[in-house]
Amino acid sequence: MIKRDVVEFVLVAFGMAILTAAALAIVAPFVPRGVQAALVALLYMPSPLVAALVATRREGSWNWLRGVAGTGAGWWPVFRTAAVASVAIMVWWLLIAAVADAMAIPGAGRPVPPFGELDMPAGLLPEGLPPPKLPPPWLAMLIGPVAGLAAGFTVNGLVAFGEEAGWRGFLLPRTPAGIHPDLFVGVPWGLWHAPLILLGHNYGDAAGPWGLFGVMAMVVLCIGLSRLLRVATIRSGSVITAAAIHGGVNGTAPLLTLLVRDGNPIVAVPVGVLGALAAWCASRAIGGPGRGR
Repeated sequence: MIKRDVVEFVLVAFGMAILTAAALAIVAPFVPRGVQAALVALLYMPSPLVAALVATRREGSWNWLRGVAGTGAGWWPVFRTAAVASVAIMVWWLLIAAVADAMAIPGAGRPVPPFGELDMPAGLLPEGLPPPKLPPPWLAMLIGPVAGLAAGFTVNGLVAFGEEAGWRGFLLPRTPAGIHPDLFVGVPWGLWHAPLILLGHNYGDAAGPWGLFGVMAMVVLCIGLSRLLRVATIRSGSVITAAAIHGGVNGTAPLLTLLVRDGNPIVAVPVGVLGALAAWCASRAIGGPGRGR
């Protein structure tokens, strides 16, 4: 039985997402991409937190938030779990990309050899600027988890907490009996991204008509990530761990566009179906509970 507070949470989170995306669609032609990204971070990503605060108003929203933001077992389990996840997700991204390339899976992309050369895709460079000098691939692979961890415990993690407080902090503990928690959280979490995907985020033109393929890929990705973030939250005893991992993934994922080339984002790591598989595999490195909440 899905309770009233869960329904309220979903309605508010999706309502804010739709309204924010509509506003972004209106202002997009007039503001640069950097400003659009800032608006997404400030207005779209906190909507699950706002929705959870609305849904918990009867029991005391701020008491709930203090409990969610706590680190009852201390900071070491939080940092240790996030560090293991940061390394594991990078390893599995690269490993699955290499195996998929060897198996000639369509759309999986082509990994750059560790001792090859990185080059910036032309579409990512601001017009008129020369391409920057990039580190060798092997060094980028080593730097990636460290940079992701740093991002996860600073600005990216702070922004990601707006999502994680809602999805992992509020919705996960309310999973009804008989429904797998990764489906109960992952499916609405993926669908919540739909307005952004319709605006061209994550998948661009590969999202297909009405963003259908992109939304489906995002739902699959969020189910895989839900496993990783659920296990990390329970293992460490804090939603802050999930926020740090989530922020780190958001910070590190663009590096994969340099390390894995010519992939279809619907299929390839980090945001395609293979990215969901990588997240599930990375969760095994953390260990801890499987089905439990």
